[in-house]
Amino acid sequence: METGKVRADLHNHFRTAIDMSPVDINYIFGLGLRRLGDGGMLGITNFNSRGAEQMFDKAKDSFEGEIATELNNALYLTRGDGQGIWLVKGQEIPTVLNDKETHVLAIGISRDIHISPNGEFQETLGEIKKLGGARVLDHPFHIWGAGHHLRGNEGLEDEILPDVDALEVHNAEAALYIPRILPFKDANNEAIKYFESIRKRFPHLGTLISSDGHSKWLEIGRNYTNLHRISPLVESSGEFSKQFIYGIRENKTYDGRMVPARFGALWHGICLKIEGHTTKDRFK
Repeated sequence: METGKVRADLHNHFRTAIDMSPVDINYIFGLGLRRLGDGGMLGITNFNSRGAEQMFDKAKDSFEGEIATELNNALYLTRGDGQGIWLVKGQEIPTVLNDKETHVLAIGISRDIHISPNGEFQETLGEIKKLGGARVLDHPFHIWGAGHHLRGNEGLEDEILPDVDALEVHNAEAALYIPRILPFKDANNEAIKYFESIRKRFPHLGTLISSDGHSKWLEIGRNYTNLHRISPLVESSGEFSKQFIYGIRENKTYDGRMVPARFGALWHGICLKIEGHTTKDRFK
């Protein structure tokens, strides 16, 4: 494992359900490199689409630089001066916990692997582990967050948290609070407070700061965690995942950049209202 830290923004969707227009891989690379720096990591997160796979294919077909490293779960793209960034596949998965829709984030699973939505929460955690992905509780105190079920329930914490790698302690879109509509005030502060309350009982847990961007430019790379650098010379997807999960678990701080994305979240919410929120599996 290389020494030093890099910026990692590992939860981004790049589009909303009503805007599925093509994404320019060269623009995304340039934006990611500018905001995250050399060696940075940019997550491409599927929900009910093949966004990550499409981005990987675009890199092969139309990227104007070089694919220095091609793995099943990540690509390392470089330009002429040798600077580059990792693109890392992820999937945000709707599950069921206490009979409620609850999301979990899988990062670093292989392309063309799609975890079916609406399964039991604990079973989904087990499936992510088998696939070599990092298991992250995303926006735990915002909409569909697992923190609502875990806080104050030590029995459930003891059952679930040993199988989790990190908490998303800051999600830029989770900064949006609208009484009666999105009534999750101070969701990110609540996530930090919750992590502080459990970190001694679950010392393996790490922290993650993410943009959760749903546009092609607005949020990408504006929020990030500082994680261990992974060399582009890594030899396999398995070794990448091993180093990646180690880096996430080792990060116990809030070192990085946290800025709200209320406008992006509001636009995302409007799009969901127009299109209609659905967890229907549309992985085609």
